[in-house]
Amino acid sequence: MIIKNNTSIRILTNILAILIFTSIYSCKKTSSVRISNNQLIDSFIQQAQDSLYNNITLSKDLLKKAMKIAPDSVMYYKAYSTYALTYSAINQYDSSLLLSHQVINFCKRQELSPRIYELLASSNNNIGVYYGQMSVPDSALYYFKEALKQYELANNTNRIPDMYINLADMYSRKGDFAMSAYYYRKALSKSDSLKITDKMGFPIYFGLGQIYMEVRDFELSDTYYRLAEKFYDNRTLAEKFTFCNNRGNFYYYKEEYDKALPWFQKAKKLVSKGDYQFYVNLCELNLGDIYLNLNKLDSVPDCLDKSYSYFSTIKNKTALYYISTIRAGLALKQKNTQLARKLLEETKDSSGVEANILSIRNKYLQKYYAQIGDFKQAYYYQAKNIAIDDSIRNDKAEKRISEIDMRYKQDTTLVNNKLVIQKQASQMKSLRYISFIWILICLIILSTFVYIFICLKKKKDLQQIKYMDKLIKLRMENIRNRVSPHFIFNIINNEISSSGENERKNLYNLATLMRKNLEISENTKVC
Repeated sequence: MIIKNNTSIRILTNILAILIFTSIYSCKKTSSVRISNNQLIDSFIQQAQDSLYNNITLSKDLLKKAMKIAPDSVMYYKAYSTYALTYSAINQYDSSLLLSHQVINFCKRQELSPRIYELLASSNNNIGVYYGQMSVPDSALYYFKEALKQYELANNTNRIPDMYINLADMYSRKGDFAMSAYYYRKALSKSDSLKITDKMGFPIYFGLGQIYMEVRDFELSDTYYRLAEKFYDNRTLAEKFTFCNNRGNFYYYKEEYDKALPWFQKAKKLVSKGDYQFYVNLCELNLGDIYLNLNKLDSVPDCLDKSYSYFSTIKNKTALYYISTIRAGLALKQKNTQLARKLLEETKDSSGVEANILSIRNKYLQKYYAQIGDFKQAYYYQAKNIAIDDSIRNDKAEKRISEIDMRYKQDTTLVNNKLVIQKQASQMKSLRYISFIWILICLIILSTFVYIFICLKKKKDLQQIKYMDKLIKLRMENIRNRVSPHFIFNIINNEISSSGENERKNLYNLATLMRKNLEISENTKVC
């Protein structure tokens, strides 16, 4: 009975151990699978982002795979948030907005953590892009600022320069070029501190080129555009398009229309192969204005018709306002003042329209009234344009931009000085460590020599003692060998046998003493 009980307990123990081992192993296996899946999802997301403006179909397929294998909701919505970007890339901004709000709703139900903050930041950034494209800069600024806060809470410093650039772009669209310059400088300063200027320098430099173009400092604007152009070959399709479009605007505002034309044509060629209807039609609109100013009037209607067909569908107010303005300008060049008047009066609501577009429209209104002989109205629109230019390019704004430039240069100098000091301190620390190591090596070498010297001295002393002992032994043997003990004892024995009683006793004692002395002489010392 006892044996049976012990056996049962042993069996139950073994079963329990197996179950525990299996559960631990399965947990470890599940954990490793989850980590592996997370790495795979991150890889898919990165590849999708790289393909976003080159192969939108591949980008979507990769993100669908990522969502399919997502081990948890956070990773699923991380891929889902990136999936929203695919709609922005093909200008389906309403879909991008809907998906981004779904991600935010998910995040609101979760406990806040760095991963959730990153999801919120990504989605708010997507919504900011939507409002930027819809020409609602105030809303775009709000969402970009929210995204910036959340990236800071997530401690994702590499995305902060991107948010500064987005904010700078929105302030530029609002005509607040001082604030735009401020955020571009912050982006440049942050990129310098993170040592990612090679990556972020391109959008920052051409953004600064855009600002100085807006305030009509063409020399400085050209300097920044040329700095950006050094990075052009390694940029994404979207960045290349934006650069070409901005470079075309640069020459447009310089009224060098023949130089602007190839840049707008290059921009159109970049986006013609993919499904980038917004950018293609933006190029058509810009080309229509260029052809008008180059007096290639036959090419203007085709460009405007194509762009109007698209922008009326997505209800982009600024673009439609601009198309109407160019059509009015075309009518004026064709001496059709009646059509020009009709077109200029069609869109009187200019709220939310960029100041530059308003300035172009006022220029055509001035020409219109000059053609019909109403010089008072012509003067009115000329004065209005001057007021717009003054509001955009006044001395106060230019001084603020210059002040920001100077502050950035000072900050950069301080940062560089700090870096030099830190580098020197690091070098001094290294020298101290090197000196300490050399001193330690010297001490070890010296100790080794002292140890070797002591060992050699001991060995020498021991050899000397052995030598002296051997020498003494040799001397004693030499002394013993001078007189044969047997010969002496034989003589004494003869004398004892032939002597009287007293003499015999004395001789016997003498023989005993000599024998004892002979025995003692075998030792090296006598105690």
